Amino acid sequence: MVVFFLSGCSEPLASLSEDYLQRISRVTGESLPDISDGAELEQPDSALFSSLPLAASSVTLLDFLKLQSCSLAQTLGYKNSQLGKVASPSQQMHLERDILIHLPDCIAQIQDAQPELADTLQQALQLKQQQRMKVWWNAWFSDVEWQHYRSGSGQTIEQGGAEPGHLSAGLVALDYAIEQGRGWQQQNYAYDSQRMELELQQLLLAESLGRWRNSLNKLTTMLNRAAQLLEQTQAKQTLCRQGVEQREATYLKNVFQQKYVAEIQPYLARVYRFGNELMPRLQQLQELAPEQSGYSNWLVNLAQRKQDFELANKRHVKAWQHWLAECGAMPGVSNG
Repeated sequence: MVVFFLSGCSEPLASLSEDYLQRISRVTGESLPDISDGAELEQPDSALFSSLPLAASSVTLLDFLKLQSCSLAQTLGYKNSQLGKVASPSQQMHLERDILIHLPDCIAQIQDAQPELADTLQQALQLKQQQRMKVWWNAWFSDVEWQHYRSGSGQTIEQGGAEPGHLSAGLVALDYAIEQGRGWQQQNYAYDSQRMELELQQLLLAESLGRWRNSLNKLTTMLNRAAQLLEQTQAKQTLCRQGVEQREATYLKNVFQQKYVAEIQPYLARVYRFGNELMPRLQQLQELAPEQSGYSNWLVNLAQRKQDFELANKRHVKAWQHWLAECGAMPGVSNG
């Protein structure tokens, strides 16, 4: 599997936004409105993705010693050792998988000779089956990989060039997690440990969700500010009066073509595309999330951010359409 590394050479979104807004402001003579990007309203979500607690089983060290004839003796011993207790959530899931798959056979082997131990192990198995989705959740969403994927390190989705490889790589990793989670929901525990670790690494390297959310916040602010500038100048009719252009109107049309159409519109399309691919996967994860995870509230907040961005984009497009129509410069319409 190919691991995608990130490139830091793309033009920052902040520079593009600032240049775009300054050009509109200079041409229209309107002061830039002070609108927050909403980042400070983001709810800290680190607590939402902390490890979910698991109840301990009643199997003792003495019970392990009685299981030397069982193929799981070594796995059970390691899981309850000091190393097993500090293993990463994904490594702990691998151990739980082996126990869930093989413990029924061990119980059957000792049922006649050690009925009390078999009963103790059966109770432990039932507890593990009840907690299986918490184990799966912790492996994917309580450790550093998911933290990196959703944080984005303050960066935004890259601009220009080919579609960044990390976008699709992260989505493939989520597809794998969803498929695996559905399997565990149906008590189908088999999976390849190495494949899972590779997909977790894709999330760690991608940071795509966080980059996308940062892009939403900054674009929402930029689009609303630009729309407000255009709405103000249209209300004053300072650039076009009854279809007659002032000199500045030509400059503003250049901003529309050279900045909005050539640079901003393709970037908006990239952000839209990724969001429309990401959100259905996040909604599928909601169906697998344990109730205690608080995931539903986090997803509602993220969906609101996406909706705010889409409304800002519609407002921005409408502002340009109205101004261009007023000046007889709508695409496909000749000046009267």
